[in-house]
Amino acid sequence: MSFRSVVTMLAGVVPASMAAIFLFLAVYAWPAIQFNGAGFLFHLQ
Repeated sequence: MSFRSVVTMLAGVVPASMAAIFLFLAVYAWPAIQFNGAGFLFHLQ
């Protein structure tokens, strides 16, 4: 296995893992977002 193929695989794994973490957090936060509304994203105080 060449260095270029290892770097290519790592370059694919990092964004995929970040997307999986974001999806996990979004799924588990969805009930709270429905209950409280999405205004907390834009309301700065």
